[in-house]
Amino acid sequence: PPRSTLFPYTTLFRSHQLTVNFRSHAALIQLGNSVVHTMEDLFPTTIDILAEDQGSYPGPVPSVMQYTSEEALFAFLFGQANGNLPGQIDQFGAHQVVITRNQETKARLPDLLKHALCLTVYEAKGLEFDDVILFNFFSDSPASWGPITKLQPRVRTSAAIDTGVVRVDDAGAQIGDDEFAADLLSNLADTRAPGLADMLLCGELKHLYVAVTRPRKNLFIFERDLAKAAPMLKYWRDRKSTRLNSS
Repeated sequence: PPRSTLFPYTTLFRSHQLTVNFRSHAALIQLGNSVVHTMEDLFPTTIDILAEDQGSYPGPVPSVMQYTSEEALFAFLFGQANGNLPGQIDQFGAHQVVITRNQETKARLPDLLKHALCLTVYEAKGLEFDDVILFNFFSDSPASWGPITKLQPRVRTSAAIDTGVVRVDDAGAQIGDDEFAADLLSNLADTRAPGLADMLLCGELKHLYVAVTRPRKNLFIFERDLAKAAPMLKYWRDRKSTRLNSS
């Protein structure tokens, strides 16, 4: 390694970003990356711009479903007795969790979910589970999710990120600082959420990232009000990050 000119006896080390995530499968990691992309586009000064995580193996795409009744919820999660609809999970145990945005939402959970381990986003931070049910995150959100609709699909050269060594494009050519900055600014043009009021949305996106990155295998998103979640659901649907299940 090179040595410092100011401190000749000090070795300078370069950082290397580890991008392969072995904890979760590719579909879950893609969903987490999509939330990071919204923060990079809308609130670029609140997040470090890094190369996106990569999954090492495939897995089921996260499911979104409107909550209409406890019977429909039960049929989706555990299947129907006649066998026409297979269950998504076998049981509620130590490896399954219901995540809500706060204690108020937890208190309003359907009786079926009250028998499971229930945590708020804050309580679940840093924990991992096989199966996660995210309940009414958008329906009870105090933020306006409208700015998400302004985001246009972008070709994100995940390698064109400062990893602490060099920046390169998809062809392996090194990218200079000016070119990198111009590319980043072009992606951010007309997409920044103005004013401090929209910082509420920034906080919501960070909470959403924590919630959707807790599962190792399956993520199920249940919402009473799909209209409130429409901007984010469309963003995910356009990127094939989720599938919408009918009740």
